[in-house]
Amino acid sequence: MSITNKRKNKSAKTKMTEAFFDLLETTPYKKIQILDICKKAGVSRQSYYCCFNDKSQIISDFLDSKIDHIIHEVKVNNLSHDKAYDFVLDFFNENERVFKLIFKNKLDHLLVIETGKKIRALYGDSYFGEDDADLAFAYYTCGFIGLIKKEFTSKGRIVDTQKTKQTLINLINGHYIKD
Repeated sequence: MSITNKRKNKSAKTKMTEAFFDLLETTPYKKIQILDICKKAGVSRQSYYCCFNDKSQIISDFLDSKIDHIIHEVKVNNLSHDKAYDFVLDFFNENERVFKLIFKNKLDHLLVIETGKKIRALYGDSYFGEDDADLAFAYYTCGFIGLIKKEFTSKGRIVDTQKTKQTLINLINGHYIKD
């Protein structure tokens, strides 16, 4: 693919992602049609299917790129765990509109899947031990997303980042595991 075609594809993908989230403001996820996204973005169905397989991939790709950005920033800037938590919570607040739409439309599972894949790729199975990796990653990812969802649903955003960060640290340190 030529550089010009890659730029056009990226531009079309950005337009479709923005159009999708704009539609999600007023239309339930299940009622949004591919044609609606194409019309709003000003692209053809062919362009849509060059970029995405289905609607859920729009969210997955959006999350994938955002989470990659977080991981990159944490690694490049060699952020301490404390600063990394701040960075992640700021990220959720900065993308408040999208996360509210995801939670409102009960699409949390996409957030759990993408976050889980990235956390696992970052730490690897050996972090928790090969035998416990599946369960541990599921526990931490669901706990983390549940915590974020609670903040967004009850307060509209993460208001008390220090308290949320401490809850997240307690979750990671296993303070909520009952024997």
